[in-house]
Amino acid sequence: MSIQESLEERLCLPLQTPLIRGPPRLRRPRTPAPVTLLRRCDRIAAKPREADSTKQAQCVLMQKPGMVAPSPNVDSETVRKYKATFRAPLSDSTQEVLQLLFGGEFDPVAMNLDMVGLDEVAN
Repeated sequence: MSIQESLEERLCLPLQTPLIRGPPRLRRPRTPAPVTLLRRCDRIAAKPREADSTKQAQCVLMQKPGMVAPSPNVDSETVRKYKATFRAPLSDSTQEVLQLLFGGEFDPVAMNLDMVGLDEVAN
């Protein structure tokens, strides 16, 4: 008999019962939470949402300078006026307003914006 076999004989005992008593339990699929139980802030839920994120961003950009009232529907005429605002260079008064609006971080030259006629279109 080899040394390994004699050590196994002294140290290892045969098991009377198996270590695993049966097959593993099956996991139950999680049931989705009902819509009524989802917690949601009323203020956030009341905000208008667009299905298209680009349209949502356009709405936000037009609401910031006060070009349109906060509403979920922005018609093509409003979008046309908004785009017309940024076609020509900015007037000094418009630059000052945007500086105040964006907290001093607005640089029309760096952004390469053309906004002549903002005063006429916004009114």
